[in-house]
Amino acid sequence: MKQTLRFLGLGSVLVAPMAFGAGFQLNEFSVTAMGRAQAGEPAMSDTAAAMARNPAAMGAFDKASVSVVYHHIDPDVDVEGQVNGVFNADAEDVAPSASVPGLYYIQPINEQWAVGLSLNSYFGLSTDYGSQYMASEFAEETSIKTYYLTPTVSYKPVENVTVGVGINYIYGEGKIKNSTTPAITLGSGGTIPAGTTALDLDGDGDAFGYHLGVQWAISDATTMGLRYQSRVNLDLDGDMILFVPGLGPQNFTGTLTVHLPEMYELGLVHQYNERLSLMAGIQKTGWHTFRTLTAKIDNAGARLLKDEDWQDAWRYSIGAEFKALDKLTVRVGYGYDESPVKDDKRTLTIPDADRNWYSIGGSYDLDDLGSIDVAFLYIDGNSVDVNETSAFGTTFSGELTSTGASIFSVGYNYSF
Repeated sequence: MKQTLRFLGLGSVLVAPMAFGAGFQLNEFSVTAMGRAQAGEPAMSDTAAAMARNPAAMGAFDKASVSVVYHHIDPDVDVEGQVNGVFNADAEDVAPSASVPGLYYIQPINEQWAVGLSLNSYFGLSTDYGSQYMASEFAEETSIKTYYLTPTVSYKPVENVTVGVGINYIYGEGKIKNSTTPAITLGSGGTIPAGTTALDLDGDGDAFGYHLGVQWAISDATTMGLRYQSRVNLDLDGDMILFVPGLGPQNFTGTLTVHLPEMYELGLVHQYNERLSLMAGIQKTGWHTFRTLTAKIDNAGARLLKDEDWQDAWRYSIGAEFKALDKLTVRVGYGYDESPVKDDKRTLTIPDADRNWYSIGGSYDLDDLGSIDVAFLYIDGNSVDVNETSAFGTTFSGELTSTGASIFSVGYNYSF
């Protein structure tokens, strides 16, 4: 596989989290889960897509089951600010729309064992400010895509407990491009003209990780689930063009590492009566591993590009689902998602903020033809300040006036 990675180091960073979870984390898996704002998900086993959050969910299936899901993310991210206190640097809709599909399959072996396979994504992002953006030295175009292929196995040692494990094969692609607008005047008296490429990267790489889970049926009405997903260092290898003061752009080869954090999640579901179920969940994402962005240059050592110093982030959610008719189930949910970015570390390429999730959804049973799920999720992000200074003394001062999104989800489930 040919891998290329080109970048010019002018104080820019790799990632811009428009995945609408903490950092650049994706939460778009099960459509039924979207309808309840992901509440209690490690304890759920309603569709095959539940295996994405907890591989132990497969123990609840007595037939082969498949789920196909599609999520459409329509972001609403706006910026107001100035460069060097003079140039207007406002921008609207800097995060393009995105699609997140997924495919899940579960095959029971016997009453104790089940195997499965999933294809989805746990991390991704995209921002596009445009080549004419006045603060394009700080942010112009950025994207990361990850693809997870996960074979999974579950085992039921006793009647009310199931454990599961999945091995993740991860393929990732990264792209980033920045340019100097306006022109940069150097302390030596020289000038980098406006429109000079400040960063140009297009690379890929792969890695392995794993996730573990357990489900415990505490009683006929109450189930608890716990899951863990491992941290992964995803290396993007290839060629580099690195700006060296006094020499200008220089060619190198090397590696840029994206730190994908570990995750811990606890879910609880209680069936209140024949029609109503209540659920709650808490999730911790270990973003403390994302301390710096560093390029490892072959035969030249490491070069620090950005000091990130992220912190761990928590997510809290509650939800309910109600069987309104024999074939119709409706859902609602609320979630609060913390940002891992500290106030003094927030940048245009990382326009992240705390967010509130509001969701509604439903499922319709098609009898022998399976079932259809739909959900709508509205994410309301806080307005936050952004203040940056580049390695060349250029400043940006402004505000993220909107960091929200609307997510539309649809899924189909079939058992045989």
